[in-house]
Amino acid sequence: MARSVLKWVAAGLLVASGAACSHDENDKAAETPAVPPAAAAATAPANVPAVAADAEAAPIPVVADEKAAVQRVEASIEKNHLTTLKPECLSYIPYSAGTGFIVDVHERHDDTCGGDPGVSPRVFSFQVDSASGRLQTDATDPAEGLFHAID
Repeated sequence: MARSVLKWVAAGLLVASGAACSHDENDKAAETPAVPPAAAAATAPANVPAVAADAEAAPIPVVADEKAAVQRVEASIEKNHLTTLKPECLSYIPYSAGTGFIVDVHERHDDTCGGDPGVSPRVFSFQVDSASGRLQTDATDPAEGLFHAID
């Protein structure tokens, strides 16, 4: 008896799977999802966060932190030949400002670079936009502090 019930269940599953796999182009019901998106989100496993269809994802910043801002500034200084000082004779002071970072570039004075170790004059500054990664600098006129786009 148990075997005959098992055979009927197996046969029923085969028929059901065959019907599910066949596709009738005129059948509009086959084109609609079996579970509406709202219900799918409600039945998602607890360890998978549900995402609302109309929710906007927060943009991922191009420049996420001060370290990334300094790296971008170092690359721009080298690319644009903004100073004759060796890279090891520059120091960087980054800080958050508005929608990004300010990176002040200073001279490093020590035995290798020369100069008075008690002072570290500012050479110029950069503004780094977190969202776009765009840079602005006052390197052409650091005394005035007027920033212009670079790179």
